[in-house]
Amino acid sequence: MPLSSCSIIIIIHSVSVSDLPTTLPAGLGVGVICERENPLDAVVLHEKHKQRIEKEQQEKEVAKDSHSVAEELVQGEGRGREALSCLPSGAVIGTSSLRRVAQLKAIFPQFEFKSVRGNLQTRLGKLDAGGYDALILAAAGLDRMGLKVL
Repeated sequence: MPLSSCSIIIIIHSVSVSDLPTTLPAGLGVGVICERENPLDAVVLHEKHKQRIEKEQQEKEVAKDSHSVAEELVQGEGRGREALSCLPSGAVIGTSSLRRVAQLKAIFPQFEFKSVRGNLQTRLGKLDAGGYDALILAAAGLDRMGLKVL
């Protein structure tokens, strides 16, 4: 592998810290971390769940502010958590982050968690195609694409 054999001197790659392994291989390090964008996670639901979620959120008068999935796990509140709570048992939740899977499995053991890869448009296409009931994505990526994060 060129990186571990030292035939590559530097690699520049845009990556979310949530995508990094918790321990880097010996001899490798992160040299620069750019200014942080929106640190929140976003729940994107399949269209088939929209009416059920809207109805239940109206009934519960969910707060209008949003929190990251991590904050919701600690605080036990938030629109993302409420939306996920409305999904049926066995719902397939897609994310590419091991951190998100670990956090969400503790709260939602009734769901199946599957990895979803590809750029943002590819991931959203997989959701639209019915492969997933919901996706957990970085809000910063949605912001960069000009998609509204509520």
